[in-house]
Amino acid sequence: MRILQEWFFERTAHPPERLVARFNTLQNSSVRMQNFPVSMRPIGFQILPAGQAVGIDSIQIASRHTAGPISKPSFQSQVSKVREDAIVAVVNRLLAEKGFDLMTIDEVAAEVGIGKASLYKHFASKQDLGAAAMAFVLEGALGHAAELAADATLDSFARLEAMARWAVEQQLSGEMPALPAQNPSLRAAMARHPLYMTRLTLLSDQLGEWIEAARHEGRSNLAFPAELTLFTLFAKGCDPVVFIMKQSGQYTDAQIIDRAVQSCFAGLAGRNAARPHKRRD
Repeated sequence: MRILQEWFFERTAHPPERLVARFNTLQNSSVRMQNFPVSMRPIGFQILPAGQAVGIDSIQIASRHTAGPISKPSFQSQVSKVREDAIVAVVNRLLAEKGFDLMTIDEVAAEVGIGKASLYKHFASKQDLGAAAMAFVLEGALGHAAELAADATLDSFARLEAMARWAVEQQLSGEMPALPAQNPSLRAAMARHPLYMTRLTLLSDQLGEWIEAARHEGRSNLAFPAELTLFTLFAKGCDPVVFIMKQSGQYTDAQIIDRAVQSCFAGLAGRNAARPHKRRD
């Protein structure tokens, strides 16, 4: 899990109902939350009665409420949620434009139109802002995954390709936060963020299911470990080649997306390219 976080740290509301049904098919996935240390589990996984099936409805994946009966939010809580959403939207854009190190709390507060003290009532630190922005991105990724899962015309390999295309599109549109991988305080904020951890786990499980299905169907190269394929998909959200192609001015966004995805799924070798010879010692 930590390796996956480090890959996704680089650049990178309510649950889709169709995802609930999809999650119930993931009980045999190799990555299961029950196997994680208690300190790494999101709220909800820690309180399930023994033997109870795990599902999105149990952990309230996209809800900001903790476990327990869902009551009608007060007017004050609704105002607070709207403000938090506005803060996260600004943070997401600034992180995509300038990166974590150059973004400042003062800048975020000014763009939202609130005081710095008011912002700290919602988010205790700059690191917490980064974690919230990544949780927001994962919400979009899960929503897109749910749409792909519901499309019966797509096989598993096509769904993986579509997810990679979505990630590149997010990067091009400036909606993929740029976060540093080697930042212990940011990593700690991510690890303690329930929504981020839960969404990351669910997305990994869904992609993992499609990867295994594509390998079984002979659509994916069995020589590559499944986890390597998973990391490659996450890395598409922070692909430096996309930025270089954009800066060159030689390609349209559509061309950049197509070529970034094709280089990943179709490879760089031509049809008649000879296989490389093994090196002899």
